[in-house]
Amino acid sequence: MTMKHLIILPIALLLLISCSAQDMTSTRGIKHARGITVRVDGDCPMCEKTIEKVAFVKGEAHADWDVDAKTAVITIDSTRTTVDAVLRRIAEAGYDNERYLAPDKAYAGLPGCCQYERSFKHAPVKGEAHEQHATGHESHGLEAHAQHDHAAHGTAVQEKSAFEAVFGRYFELKDALVAGNGAQAKKSAAALDEAMHSVDADKLPAAQQGTWEQVMTAAMPAVHPLSETADVAKQRKLFAQLTAPMLQLAEAAGEGTIYLDHCPMYEGGADWLSRDKAIKNPFYGSMMLTCGNVKRTIAK
Repeated sequence: MTMKHLIILPIALLLLISCSAQDMTSTRGIKHARGITVRVDGDCPMCEKTIEKVAFVKGEAHADWDVDAKTAVITIDSTRTTVDAVLRRIAEAGYDNERYLAPDKAYAGLPGCCQYERSFKHAPVKGEAHEQHATGHESHGLEAHAQHDHAAHGTAVQEKSAFEAVFGRYFELKDALVAGNGAQAKKSAAALDEAMHSVDADKLPAAQQGTWEQVMTAAMPAVHPLSETADVAKQRKLFAQLTAPMLQLAEAAGEGTIYLDHCPMYEGGADWLSRDKAIKNPFYGSMMLTCGNVKRTIAK
């Protein structure tokens, strides 16, 4: 071995150790790590300290909040918790985010420098806020509670069903594929994954619990790979596999009017679900946007 090789080998080993250490730091020892970037409002370094403190559960979840971008990179062990559970803790500490608003009491309890301009419009998270917003995290067994949304007329507020977020993310995924946007489809698939894991099966009506277990078993082999690729061709093949479990859920859950659409061309014939009666083909997008027909209407 030459002197050159003797010099290069230690350097290579140091680089390998450095990369491994950086990877461990980025996930902080979290197994089955999954990361997502979400909007979290706040104003100052003190906000950063509080947000990251309440998000943190050793080996389960942590957040890195950017004071300038007002975004948090949340990393979780997807087998132990959900992003919703982390965002709920953050909201109850006084910080609005894209899924939950902080209770007014929690926001009012923030120091003056932390009282950011509130821009989100969805309804606040239910439940009591923390008495001290920076004293530590809650029990990490918090389940994601149902959010609220404005009714169709914009005045009444209705509680979301257990599956509304699931269908919402599914239709976002479908729209991304219609647009041929692989990057957005990947994000929507990750959001769908989160929404499905946030459903508390124990709180479902007995008649729906068995159905939900079947839906999860059938859907997860497609959902997880969808969230890991931006290749539109691969995404469309996986998306086709979601139709059967999502149809089963639509029939059991009664989520309003949903259309079962059919494309006779894709893979010898493939179906998808849509809220819109007009055909917008997710398997071909702009190439054959209106190729297909309404096969069946599932109504609440």
